[in-house]
Amino acid sequence: MDEATPEDLQSENTDHCKEKKEDLTETSVSNKQESMNDHVEDESLHAEILKKNGQASRACFASEEDKSSQCKTENQDVKDSMICDENDGELRQIFITKNGVLCREVQKMFKSFIDGDEMTSRLFKTKDDDLPNRFQDIKKLQYPLFITAKHFWLMLDATLGPPYYFERHIDGSPKSEIEGWTDIDDMQIILDDEFDYEYSDDSESDEEEEEVDQNITLVENKRTRMKKVDPRREVTYEVFEDVIWPRIIGKFKKHKGKYHPSLVWTEIMSTIKGSYEAIYGGRYLDKNSYFEIGKKQAPTFVDEREILYKFFLEYEHIRQNRQMFDQTDLVQNLYQRFRKQKNQKWKANEIYVDEAQDFAQAELFLLIKLCDSPHGMFVTGDTAQSIMKGIAFRFKDLVSLFHYASKDSSVTTVGVSVQPDHIYELPHNYRSHSGITALATSVLDILKDLFPDSFDSLPSDQCLFKGPKPVLLETVSSNRLSLILCQNVRETSKIEFGAHQAILVVNDKARDNIPDEMKSGLILTLYEAKGLEFDDVLLYNIFTDSEATKEWRVVLAFLEKLIKKDANNKSKISLQMSSDLRPLPFNPKQHKVLNSELKQLYTAITRARQNVWIFDEDKEQRKPIFEYFQALHLVELVAEDKEVKCKITFTRKSTPREWVHKGEEFMKLKMYTQAVQCFNTAGDSRMEDVAHAYQHYKIASTLSQNSPRWNDELLQATLKFLEAKRPRRLQNV
Repeated sequence: MDEATPEDLQSENTDHCKEKKEDLTETSVSNKQESMNDHVEDESLHAEILKKNGQASRACFASEEDKSSQCKTENQDVKDSMICDENDGELRQIFITKNGVLCREVQKMFKSFIDGDEMTSRLFKTKDDDLPNRFQDIKKLQYPLFITAKHFWLMLDATLGPPYYFERHIDGSPKSEIEGWTDIDDMQIILDDEFDYEYSDDSESDEEEEEVDQNITLVENKRTRMKKVDPRREVTYEVFEDVIWPRIIGKFKKHKGKYHPSLVWTEIMSTIKGSYEAIYGGRYLDKNSYFEIGKKQAPTFVDEREILYKFFLEYEHIRQNRQMFDQTDLVQNLYQRFRKQKNQKWKANEIYVDEAQDFAQAELFLLIKLCDSPHGMFVTGDTAQSIMKGIAFRFKDLVSLFHYASKDSSVTTVGVSVQPDHIYELPHNYRSHSGITALATSVLDILKDLFPDSFDSLPSDQCLFKGPKPVLLETVSSNRLSLILCQNVRETSKIEFGAHQAILVVNDKARDNIPDEMKSGLILTLYEAKGLEFDDVLLYNIFTDSEATKEWRVVLAFLEKLIKKDANNKSKISLQMSSDLRPLPFNPKQHKVLNSELKQLYTAITRARQNVWIFDEDKEQRKPIFEYFQALHLVELVAEDKEVKCKITFTRKSTPREWVHKGEEFMKLKMYTQAVQCFNTAGDSRMEDVAHAYQHYKIASTLSQNSPRWNDELLQATLKFLEAKRPRRLQNV
């Protein structure tokens, strides 16, 4: 084999392949209304939604500037379109995930691998922020890409050409700010450069300063071009729960309290709008198609789909009237434009999808179609950690997607006639010891029994080493908890946690309720902690703040079943349960919320490498799961009136250097609140100001530019940034 020369590595693909000019005539979805066999009210609402969908599909953002530059766009399309023969020598590899933290960590790990070789290090020298707006403009040396799903969909929108989903300039850059989507720019670039400079050992001061100034100029130019704000607002689960769901249930008052919004949201996003059947059909599922979906694919509301479809129609009605969109609307638009291409503008050779349980079927199907061959798809995930609101994923469904892709004759995709013949199981756990994995496995056992179709059943984790059992704290007093954590040794009013320890809570509200003496520790929500790991983890009020209440008593019914089975098998360690407990027989219709709650509990437990401590103030809420863990002899119990007998104290002090290092990690993960806390604990006021600047900008990026708070947050970001810069400026005088 010939050895690659440096000249070969530096060569770039400057000649794009050619394609015929695309017909830019606007198209529309047929407005033919299908029979709904429902009330007249639902029929009229359905017709209104169909009409608006037809109008939305024709929306092409044809401003005067667009019309005047249409000829230029067509000429650019001719240059940009791809005939794949000319680029066979390129290997386009993409790593994609929903989790920005994970994306950056994998990118950092990959870079550390290749930095050891001078030649290969040239293959990875451009940051994710430096990517062009369109995939066909990416240079060969910029691969492989490490990219979040949102950034990927934005680039694909620009890649496919008009009519765009988001209004764009001739070069594919957005004309408008898209709240929640175009946040990774502007001041963020300046701050990133400054942060990299602070921790670069070999940077030249003048050159770095000049680069920051150049970025400021680029940001100002970009701001000049991007003055407008897209009027549409994305519907996330939080928006659905706070804004839309109250209006839906307000219309169907007799069903109030019967349906949890998270389950309804999942049914809409994963089945009615986000399933393969929905994206392939050209829009959401009609009522008849929804009723035909199998029980295993959508088990949650099998006998209640009538009312669920009414909820959905009302959701679409509210969403459209309020100029909102959800992610399935964008993915649907991208797929329809992709399949109508006469010549494919771009394709990937290999796509690596991590945390696949966070993706809807429609998203994964589109990724498969974008890949040159199914052999280039590499998908990993853990369906037991499926805690993303709105997503119900199984690897069994993923196998079906490859089958569907091979049957799709509307797009010519090489080699999609095959499908995976094997799903590889990865049973080895390299993070946690046997004490932690045994507890996590016991949670999976409940899931397997109650919700067997909600995730892929895998063999129990195989650990490389043994470790202590997790600890249950029987006390319900936060003062008592504080003494237990530091074994009655308190040097200050606040507990001194270490940089490698974390307190996990259910949500932001629960974080605010943490006692003041414990707020010196790193406090993260379960979703924030997803993808992270710590030496020690304290689960704080996981059951008190749970969306499930009496549903937890179903765990006792499962324990009863185990006890009966154990009695028949006459095992050496007998299982027992307190006589005063009241098991609740499992009802799949009434206890659905327990599915997501158990997955959250599993995710929380598996964040720890060494120790797991569990505290909860609500005796009734925690009793079923505490009883279950104790009956299986998986935990150590610290009784209410007894001293701690555990050999290891939970709280561990860390040096200022360790706190600074942890703060740097959080900065790179864009978790600025936690970074502020780390730098504050370390006594590094300068980096604390930098982290504050990032945090204020992050908040501003989520607000509308019309909001008074938007200006305030940007001002605070600027002041903190200048305050952090001041000492260094004085040193250079």
